[in-house]
Amino acid sequence: ISNLVGLHKLGHELQVDIAVNPMRTEDGEFVLASIVDVGERKRAETERAALTAQLQASNAELSLGLEERETLLQEVHHRVKNNLQIVASMINMQMRALSDAASCAALEECHARVLAIALIPEKLYQAKNYARIEFADYARSLAVTLFQSHVASSEVALEKNTCRSRSRRSRAL
Repeated sequence: ISNLVGLHKLGHELQVDIAVNPMRTEDGEFVLASIVDVGERKRAETERAALTAQLQASNAELSLGLEERETLLQEVHHRVKNNLQIVASMINMQMRALSDAASCAALEECHARVLAIALIPEKLYQAKNYARIEFADYARSLAVTLFQSHVASSEVALEKNTCRSRSRRSRAL
């Protein structure tokens, strides 16, 4: 029997559960009864339920905040990408209008710089963990972009080397 209130020998009330079990013995039939103070367990269950509800509310709030941040990040990425694309397109239009080779070369270099700048938000947007961005990946993309913009020039060569991270070298020393 559950949810009962008992009176302690010191006079205060306590929550109890009573279990009653019939028993047959050689001496006859008896009833084995056990009375257990469940007040502490009930308080712990109530506290756990309250903490669980509080945790669920916090999780819901965090999920909503995360969704809002993700939407904002997508919007910022979209706007930055579009703005940089407009700048790059305007530079291209200006290059087509010029006949002077030196001016075209200067604008082509400017165009390459705009594309290099556009890589930063692109790599940030693609990152799974914003606290830890892989710089090597960004540097490779930047080098390829800059190299492609100067392919016509024989003065530029792209050489990629794989090197160990600083921490690995430190451990090896």
